[in-house]
Amino acid sequence: MSSDPLKVLMAIQYYVPHRTGVTLHVQRVAEALATRGHEVTVLSARYHPSLPRDEQTINGVRVIRLWAPLRVTRGMVMPAYPWAAFRLVQMADVVSLHTPTLETAIYAVYTRLMKRGLLITHHGDLILPAGAFNRFVEWFTFLLYRMAGRAAQHIIAYSEDYADHSYYVAPFRSKTVAVHPPIDIPAPDPQRVEELRAGWLAGANGQARLIGYAGRFVEEKRPDVLIRALPTIHQKYPGTKIVFAGQYDIRYEHFYERNLPLTDAFREHLVFLGLLDDPQELANFFERRHAAEVEPVAGQRTGTRTSRFLGHDESALGPRFRAGQFIRANFGSDVAKLGEQYIERFLSPFGCRPGIAEHTSRAGGCVERC
Repeated sequence: MSSDPLKVLMAIQYYVPHRTGVTLHVQRVAEALATRGHEVTVLSARYHPSLPRDEQTINGVRVIRLWAPLRVTRGMVMPAYPWAAFRLVQMADVVSLHTPTLETAIYAVYTRLMKRGLLITHHGDLILPAGAFNRFVEWFTFLLYRMAGRAAQHIIAYSEDYADHSYYVAPFRSKTVAVHPPIDIPAPDPQRVEELRAGWLAGANGQARLIGYAGRFVEEKRPDVLIRALPTIHQKYPGTKIVFAGQYDIRYEHFYERNLPLTDAFREHLVFLGLLDDPQELANFFERRHAAEVEPVAGQRTGTRTSRFLGHDESALGPRFRAGQFIRANFGSDVAKLGEQYIERFLSPFGCRPGIAEHTSRAGGCVERC
């Protein structure tokens, strides 16, 4: 591997200030590469009119946002994208592509034509709500992904477990490596943690517990299943509440609106914090909380649909804390039973906060090897 600085092009539709796990992942790796001395450019959509028209430099990373007049489900359509990507790939040594996205085939063609390195970081299989159009979008996006997968030198998955079960990764498992996401979170503030607990559990009895849900309130994460599990959980832990950290009333989604009757029925047992921008607030949220997220995985449309993970993901805590378990999707009773198990198992905090340095270093190393 040459020690000379690389020109790295990173392709993602939504970059900061948009805030999701994918955006934060890309931002941290991009800035870590810039700190190493590489020249990093991010090509993304100008997804909101308040964003600047001209390119920016953010923490050493050059950011180019393209006009995006149309939206297809969550994807942005950028008419100038093929030309802009062509010019930027010409100037790059390696392209870091973040999937799933509609632009994958463009980079498969351009990197092969210009003999540039291509690294794919796969953030999750595309699984959309029911409907013929969504099935077409899933099929078409996967078709484009396969083209890029064949052209890529390496593919990154979040964990070995995910790589073994992802239908996107399956055709290219031999070139896939697991690199945990760069997680950067400070130590919690014990005094603030106790203040939050006291506020959220005000008026509850001594048996009540807090279940923390970190993520957007969207259909594929199935927060509704967790809410429906509350009556069963309350039989053993009366007064238990779910604390939601993340966006819930999302303008391109209508899932929260459709579930208003459900959330209204359990209103006294639900706390919605909204998006937590401050890492310290997020650390305080996680401390002494029983974390839960319900996500669909392989087999979901075969009659044996499953969901995971209620508990803590391997990528968040490392392989020795493998706590994810498979359950049947839409079965609130299964979620309730598993929730009770985790409440009993994790009454004490883990005291485990993975450092960002190791994970960003491994991700950066993959870019440098392309």
